[in-house]
Amino acid sequence: MAVETTPTRKLGSIKAVAKKAAPAPAPKTKAKKVAPAAAPAVEAKAAKTPAAPRERKTEGPRGARGMVGVTSGLSIAAFQNELMRKNFRAKLTDAQLAEAMRVEFPSAIAYTEKHVAGIRSGYNTGARGNEKPDTPLPRFGEDGKPVTARGKAPKEPKAEKSEKAPKAKVTTKTKKG
Repeated sequence: MAVETTPTRKLGSIKAVAKKAAPAPAPKTKAKKVAPAAAPAVEAKAAKTPAAPRERKTEGPRGARGMVGVTSGLSIAAFQNELMRKNFRAKLTDAQLAEAMRVEFPSAIAYTEKHVAGIRSGYNTGARGNEKPDTPLPRFGEDGKPVTARGKAPKEPKAEKSEKAPKAKVTTKTKKG
């Protein structure tokens, strides 16, 4: 039975190569103390040159205009508006919406139910770059039914009375006497 061996480099030789590639440190010398030069009485202001514009990063967690969603490719505001628009049908709770935002934007703030309430409020007024919806988006409970601000389900509209035969009037006679 023959055992094949592969040539391996020793750890010491890798360290030696790294040491050779590293630049040699500068020799240590004591710095001489020099008295500061006297400033002229009137300094001429140097003309400022305009700085070159910074290049914007277009790849990675941030796009050209902020963060981009992991799966959607949308900005934070666009994703939140889309999520609110779809929630008319999906009827997700605030906790579920917050979780969806945390998953889509893991490097953003940790969204909570309070954040979702503010986002929904802005969405309902049209303040988030969206058109104001015809009917405001309510908060939904675990059962998928709308919940009011106090945490109770809104009252069901009263059923209309069906038309019945009018009740007969009851008259009583009293003796005058």
